[in-house]
Amino acid sequence: MAAAAVAVGAAAFFAYGGGFTNTDAAWTLVWGRELLHLDAPSFAAGATPHPLPNVIGVLAAAVHPADETVLTVLGYLAVGALVMGVFSLGRALFGVAAGVVAALLVFTRDTLLFYGALAYLDVLFAALVVWAVALEAARPRRGVPVLALLAVAGLVRPEAWLLAAAYWVYARPPGRVAVLLVLAAPVLWAAHDLLLTGDPVFSFTTTTDATGRSGRPTGLEGVFSELPRDVARTARPDVCLAAVLGLVVAWRAGRFALLFGALVASTVATAIPVLAGTPMNDRYLMVTMALLCVAAAGPVALLREGGAWRLAGAAGLALLVVGAALEAPRFADRRADGVDRAERRADAHAALEPGVPCRPVVLPNNRLIPVVASWLDVPIAQVRDGRDGVPPGSYLWGTDAAMENLVVIEGRAGGAAPAPSAPVVRRAGGWTLSARCDR
Repeated sequence: MAAAAVAVGAAAFFAYGGGFTNTDAAWTLVWGRELLHLDAPSFAAGATPHPLPNVIGVLAAAVHPADETVLTVLGYLAVGALVMGVFSLGRALFGVAAGVVAALLVFTRDTLLFYGALAYLDVLFAALVVWAVALEAARPRRGVPVLALLAVAGLVRPEAWLLAAAYWVYARPPGRVAVLLVLAAPVLWAAHDLLLTGDPVFSFTTTTDATGRSGRPTGLEGVFSELPRDVARTARPDVCLAAVLGLVVAWRAGRFALLFGALVASTVATAIPVLAGTPMNDRYLMVTMALLCVAAAGPVALLREGGAWRLAGAAGLALLVVGAALEAPRFADRRADGVDRAERRADAHAALEPGVPCRPVVLPNNRLIPVVASWLDVPIAQVRDGRDGVPPGSYLWGTDAAMENLVVIEGRAGGAAPAPSAPVVRRAGGWTLSARCDR
């Protein structure tokens, strides 16, 4: 199964068009470099820190300049693991044919394409959780192995804490090891924050504070206005409809409680932090999306039966075929967008090579700060947001087309500072490196 996951990850790399390290992942490289040098990590300057990604960041930073490659490889291995986890779960619930269909469904979701190609570690989280459900489906009330996977997942995203607690209540595995695994992730996360920031709830308060500044909906509004729309957008409507029939198939096979329970638990676990003040985001719903793909493949099992049930299975499969045809242009557009972004980002990197005349390096806004700090292997304090002023230094600016959805993100507030006037050092694609050094 591990070899199959590697093969699927490699296939995804070509199918998804490669990719690049997103801004959030780039922060893990910055923090990894800082931790590697025993410096205090600049958590307050960036995205929400997560314990396991920070460990990965340290390991990746140790092999700079191949650190981005490490995250890209890990991202695609996570895609392979998620697809194979979905196959394993679908096979356990509905048979091999359904497992194959479920795997194809999740592989072709444009959401997975986007977050897999951009090395979001949320894909790793989803893979760990889906494999935990698959282990439970293969052997009910398995206990410690399921909790062990959820404990690791809980170091990537806190939703796994709730899933582990819910599973412990459901399965009641005996022994202290099970209890320790339920408590391990939240305790280690709090210890991580306390040791590195002095505040055991730093990650939570940082996220809620950032949400307040962004104006994104949270609480009941965030759950009821954003969550249903994000579920439909992530899994796609045809999968959601077929999943309803798949749940009926699971009920007939005596597997309804596990599949429906996992769906409800994963969605509720995503909603609770939103109720508490963190933002809704479709990448937090990848577990729900993967489980819906498994449920949507359930009607394939009805093709082995006769009469009305076979017709129902054929109808469910036809719905997925139509959905796949409608999804293909969306998938192709998402792939083309990712390839285009990667090329424009590579141009920005090329404009910085072989280096800058002087520092700090000033950028149009904050989105490329961790990326450029990682590329140049310099402290984060030496890379600045041009909206806060343009001191003497080196300036990397792109045209509007070059910066689109890399620096200036469609639908998000922020914008970019005007390009400063300074002598040009070099150009690459739509990017210009200029400098005004204070000698």
